[in-house]
Amino acid sequence: ISCISFSSNALSLCSGGEDRILRLWDCKRKEIVKVYSGHRAGISAIAFSDRDEGVLSASVCGDLLVHSVSSGSVTSLSAPSQANYSQAINAVQFSPFRKGIAAVASEEACVQL
Repeated sequence: ISCISFSSNALSLCSGGEDRILRLWDCKRKEIVKVYSGHRAGISAIAFSDRDEGVLSASVCGDLLVHSVSSGSVTSLSAPSQANYSQAINAVQFSPFRKGIAAVASEEACVQL
């Protein structure tokens, strides 16, 4: 496991790592409730959305995926302003004030929205 993130109410936890699998945990029952795949490389960063409806995950090869907590669906995103983004993403964070806004920090020493 290389990254973890709690939901805002601390009832759920997501974990990810080199196996490229994102796991959603129920903290009260202490068990995995959903497993998401889709990354081409190890997961390097995870963040719950502002209302805990989704989880944004990033990988060491620049993949950005949004995982629906309720449906289990996975949506692939392009990295902001770069169609051929291939640098490792070190951190992701959703804005607590504006729905759907996230920041991404990369190996290229930049932060993008």
